[in-house]
Amino acid sequence: MVATGGIEYRWTGSDLLGPEITVSPTTTTTYELTVKNQAGCEAKITHKVVVKKLPVGIINGKNLICSGEEIELTAVGGVSYRWNTNETSATIRVSPTETTTYSVIITGANGCSVVKEHMVKVSLPPIGKVEGNTTICGSGEFAVLTASGGSAYKWQTGHTTHTITVRPSVTTMYWVDIYNEAGCITRVYTEVKVGQRPTPSITSTGGRILSPTSTEICEGDFVMLTGAGGGPDGTYKWTNTDMTFHATGQSVSVSPTLTTTYYVEVTTAEGCSATASYTVEVLPMERITITPSREKVCPGETVVLRASGSSGYTWELPDGTSISNSVITVTVDRTSTYVVKTINPNGCINKASITIEVVPFPTPTIYGNNTVCLGSSTTLTATGGVKYRWSTGEITESITVTPLQNTTYWVIVSNELDCEKQATIDVTVNPAPEPTITGNTAIYRGQSTTLTASGGVSYVWSNGETTASIVVAPLETTTYYLTATSSNGCKATIPVTVTVSDFHVVISGVKTLCMGESTTLTANGGEEATYIWNTGETTPSITVAPTETTTFSVSVHTAYGPTGTASVTVTVNPVPKVEFNEPSSVCQGETLISIPYLVRSGNPNRYSLIFEEDAIAQGFVNVVSGTLHQGSITLAVPASAAPGNYKAKVAVINPTGCKSSEHEVTISVRSKGMIVQKWNDVLICDNILHKYVGYQWYKNGFKATGATLQYYSELGGFDGDYHVVAKRTDGGTDVSCVLSLHNKQYVIKMNPNPVNKNQMLKVEVPFSDAELFGAEMKIFDMAGKRLFVTNEVFAENDIFIPYNPGVYMIQVTLYGGEVYNAKFIVAK
Repeated sequence: MVATGGIEYRWTGSDLLGPEITVSPTTTTTYELTVKNQAGCEAKITHKVVVKKLPVGIINGKNLICSGEEIELTAVGGVSYRWNTNETSATIRVSPTETTTYSVIITGANGCSVVKEHMVKVSLPPIGKVEGNTTICGSGEFAVLTASGGSAYKWQTGHTTHTITVRPSVTTMYWVDIYNEAGCITRVYTEVKVGQRPTPSITSTGGRILSPTSTEICEGDFVMLTGAGGGPDGTYKWTNTDMTFHATGQSVSVSPTLTTTYYVEVTTAEGCSATASYTVEVLPMERITITPSREKVCPGETVVLRASGSSGYTWELPDGTSISNSVITVTVDRTSTYVVKTINPNGCINKASITIEVVPFPTPTIYGNNTVCLGSSTTLTATGGVKYRWSTGEITESITVTPLQNTTYWVIVSNELDCEKQATIDVTVNPAPEPTITGNTAIYRGQSTTLTASGGVSYVWSNGETTASIVVAPLETTTYYLTATSSNGCKATIPVTVTVSDFHVVISGVKTLCMGESTTLTANGGEEATYIWNTGETTPSITVAPTETTTFSVSVHTAYGPTGTASVTVTVNPVPKVEFNEPSSVCQGETLISIPYLVRSGNPNRYSLIFEEDAIAQGFVNVVSGTLHQGSITLAVPASAAPGNYKAKVAVINPTGCKSSEHEVTISVRSKGMIVQKWNDVLICDNILHKYVGYQWYKNGFKATGATLQYYSELGGFDGDYHVVAKRTDGGTDVSCVLSLHNKQYVIKMNPNPVNKNQMLKVEVPFSDAELFGAEMKIFDMAGKRLFVTNEVFAENDIFIPYNPGVYMIQVTLYGGEVYNAKFIVAK
């Protein structure tokens, strides 16, 4: 409400002030207003607000419909209506496709209006389906149909359950109305087909038919199985007993390794199925195995093919020929397949094949510079393989060579199968120049020298000059470099050092002599200088042979001014004097010998021992400077040296290097095993090879009088050192090793003695096991024939005696050479 006509306004029944107020009475109400003007005068006015009643309106109609359904909505309670669809009638028809809220303005007779709403929910029809066995075979079978997807069901059969059972005699279409909670309906149709069950059968092609339901094949062969009975649109599904085979189609090809039964499930176009079986009997085959010597070869190589597992093999070769054998050797030039077959008693043909792959030879190529200068190198690189072997022995892909002359290098290139092919390259070596520099290279300060090059066709010096000869006058020692080029373009560089020094007189020459030697002393100064020696000589060089330590001096006057003097002392050392004795002989196999000596003067501390060529060939080693020990020189004798006399020259040397005169000595290596002792009182020289024609026996180093036979004996037994010199049929002589014997008899005890044949003989040796280390025991018969030998000798020994009756000797030789004998008798 709005008031006017004053400046202040106060409403009765309200705390509101101001010309304008808003009220919302629920019943008819009178409002009073007090108005004050500027003069303060007041006036009152009233205003009645009449409140009219709203119409009581409603909307009648369905709140839930099915999709596509049309319904009526009717508004009541007013005199006029306006819908949100713009319609003005009390009733409207609507068909919403989704949940929709409708509203209407209802106006009563007093002009008051009210808005009412009505929500219509739209329910979709149910998505129903029918499941079950829709194909039956024969009029006597049942089909169970189950509907789902709704809350209520009505079948054409009148059933209201979701599952029904039917038994049509012909193909029949069934339907069901499926209701949801909104009452919406979906009708679902299902056809139940009535067909006839097939009568399947199986036939075979490729084997030997045994019966209508079986056939036989050879192991490894194939047989075609064909099913029937499914009609023009029938299907076929195959399997076998252990379910390891699965296939579809009217015909299948099978090759079982064992007798197998196959099954086919035949299904007609109507879906009716039946199963038939067929047995394929397999005639066993022997398994042929081909073993090749190699499966990959180089062209032209041979391969051995070996068949096994059967018999009666026939090989079919790639060229169309055949060979009947289990093993064949073939030469393979290209990759080829070889087939072998056999026929067993069942008439089955068994085959096996193998392919031998031929790996082609590599194609080697060598790259690199094939012309070099002498002393230069070039890198040669081979390609075309995986392994390389050069004529130099290297096995890398690339090699760097520095040939000294024209050289042909080859490389063998191998592939992964070691197939080899060779390539060669000729490397031409142009000779490098061999320059030389002549001229005085030691000058005094202020002098010049001419250096002359030769050996090339052009020259470049390090000082820039390009002539063959240059004149230089360095003030200090300088190295010059010359690069010479030959006619083939090869170069070589050599240095030359010109030594510069201030003039000092220097005397050169050997300043330490041995008694009897001479030396040449040379003073420097140049050819144009003058020389005055204290010997009176005036040449740059003098030769002297002092007998005692002497000082020599010289005065030098150079041509270009400087003068000087110098002196040098020549020391004379004494020569050692020594007397040598002949060395003792050595037995073959012994490795040490001594050369006795006696020093007379000179205090030697070293020695030299130089052998002749025949001794060197036997393994003797020269000693150029060996340490001298007191009284004797110990010499190493090769254990392999043959018996004989070997000559050498021996001398001693003192600390000053002076050497005595050489003395010739003879190293005598004596033959081992020449002397065979028989009993205690007889020595025999072994001549089983008949190479000796004369003998001389020695005792303690002296000839034994009259002892010139192959045999030698002494009454009472031997006691001493014995050896024999035997003359050979070729005129030469052999000297035996020394045999040390002692007159000790019956020191070896034997029990029993006599002993019987094939009985054990106990032999007691009167030494400890330690003393018997390295000893040897032998048994001889009366003719001196050795019957038994052992290196395992103990204080007590048990020996089996397999000998015939007679007298025998046991001989024990100690490591040091002592020999002990004893006899025993074999009684029976």
